[in-house]
Amino acid sequence: MKGVYTRTKPAWNKGLKGFRAGVKHTDQTKAKIADKATGRRHSDATKQKLSAHFTGKPISEEHRAKIQASMKAKFASILPDPRRLALQKIRRSTNYKHWREAVLEKDGHQCVLCGETDRTKLTVDHKKPLNLHPELALDVNNGRVLCCICHLYLPTHGVASRQKHEA
Repeated sequence: MKGVYTRTKPAWNKGLKGFRAGVKHTDQTKAKIADKATGRRHSDATKQKLSAHFTGKPISEEHRAKIQASMKAKFASILPDPRRLALQKIRRSTNYKHWREAVLEKDGHQCVLCGETDRTKLTVDHKKPLNLHPELALDVNNGRVLCCICHLYLPTHGVASRQKHEA
């Protein structure tokens, strides 16, 4: 009969295990298996099964601490730094916008180093970095107008990111 499934294996071996049944894996083999599985994601059905299995089971304090440490490491780049949030709050304020306009007026809307006047290329820079001296954030004497290129080559450009990587 065409299209009908016929059994190719005899029924007597239906429930038999493999020839390695009951044999433990070596540590080296376990490491290979773990490396192979790294990065794989569980299906939604598997996630539900795991959740049902572990629901209501107590977690030791030691295990909880390990979970917290791994989550902090995993999301360190995503979680906002409190200092960065404070600086963002300053930069978004209307006082900061008034400070920026005052610095532009003070320097005549041109780069103090090369004299560039194209408004699309000008930035307002803090002489003393904002993250190191937040008290000088709105001090007009601490501001200067620079073009993007001059700003990139200053020794204070990117001080916050350099300090983050050094720490």
